[in-house]
Amino acid sequence: MRQAVSRSAKKKLRSRFLFLIILFLAVMQLTFLAVFFARSDKRKIELPAEEVVAIRVHQAGDYRDFSLTIEESGPGYSLKYSGLVKDGMMYGTLESFDLQVFSYYDMYYVRGGDVFNEWQTVEKAELQALAAFVRNPLPLLSRLLAEEYFSVESGPDRLIEGVPCQAFLLDVSPSASLLGSLFSVLQEDDVLLEQMRVYIWFGTEDNFLYKMALLFDIVTTKEKVQVTRVYSMNRQQAYLPDDLPLGNKTLEI
Repeated sequence: MRQAVSRSAKKKLRSRFLFLIILFLAVMQLTFLAVFFARSDKRKIELPAEEVVAIRVHQAGDYRDFSLTIEESGPGYSLKYSGLVKDGMMYGTLESFDLQVFSYYDMYYVRGGDVFNEWQTVEKAELQALAAFVRNPLPLLSRLLAEEYFSVESGPDRLIEGVPCQAFLLDVSPSASLLGSLFSVLQEDDVLLEQMRVYIWFGTEDNFLYKMALLFDIVTTKEKVQVTRVYSMNRQQAYLPDDLPLGNKTLEI
């Protein structure tokens, strides 16, 4: 009788021991899977900064309407443009000159001031340099990322107009053709670009491009100067005037 009870107890003990081993292996497997997927998620987040910026630029392209302010300052001068962007069209005012500027892709027109009562092309108005200053920052950033020599570093987050943004620094060696389209003075033989840096801030939640700053270190035969150009954007519905020119037609918005 005692032997039968002993065998029964041993059998129960082995069953419990086997159950504990199975439970332990199951817990270990679940722990391994949790760690594996956590590491996988971490690897997905830790993309190179160049890829992160390229993704952000693509996502920011979904925003077709926004306000745009462009401010440039250098030795002895400053410029400010305030306007709107709608579906690739740009309309605004060049302050201090009371000059309206409209652009649609590569076509630029001006009106106002003391000279231009009607819309004129910048070529006819001899103001071609405006095309280098009044630019939609998103296509410009895309073109910078297409350059052969550039690097990207991620920076600290900061608030832009109260919006949390992720910062990036783009160090780029632009081609001669891009330089000419950015800054007309750089087409002159006695002017050399020593360094160009680009600071960009994307919204951490909405991926909107809120600010982009271009810093040019320029060397001439006489001196070394720095020129700063800052693009500031805000999301909003854009309503443009109904008499904007487009070739020989009036564009109705």
